[in-house]
Amino acid sequence: SPLNLALPSSRPPFGKPSEMGTPAKDAGLPSTPSPGQEASAQRPAATAEGAAMLDPLAGVRALLEAGNLSAASEQLRTCLSRHPFLVEGYLLQAGLAEDAGDLKTAESAYRRALYLDRNCCLAHFHLAFVQRQLGDERGAALSLSNALRIVAGQDPLAMVEYGDGVCYGRLRELALQSQGGGQ
Repeated sequence: SPLNLALPSSRPPFGKPSEMGTPAKDAGLPSTPSPGQEASAQRPAATAEGAAMLDPLAGVRALLEAGNLSAASEQLRTCLSRHPFLVEGYLLQAGLAEDAGDLKTAESAYRRALYLDRNCCLAHFHLAFVQRQLGDERGAALSLSNALRIVAGQDPLAMVEYGDGVCYGRLRELALQSQGGGQ
């Protein structure tokens, strides 16, 4: 893809709880748990299953960040079979398919993302590039037009959802350049 906006980058960790310490410990004071902390200290640690329920794509993203594309692709298939309404999941699936040269699968995944969220400007934007590669110039023009229509109503400095830190203004510039009328 011309710009792989669908795949999230790694975010720097803020430190493990064991490395972060506590204010009382850092100040040399004795640590006494508050009443709420006593109860939470006795609760079992969160399970991987619990974390997966909160963010079903977390494991997929971790595999992608580690560069393990085949395992990420397999886990993504499993995740989408369990959670078929994840727009981001279809964006990731499309990006993986596009990178592998499977443009028909990429097109299908972008269309599924759009079925779930008609205003997903990233899906419209990337679908345009896939359509262009498949020889569908008319479809590509329509997809870019849809992306531009959606982006026009957004704050240019706001971050695009699933956009890996790209703002709406930058996405607009890229779409205009792709149309041939860009700056």
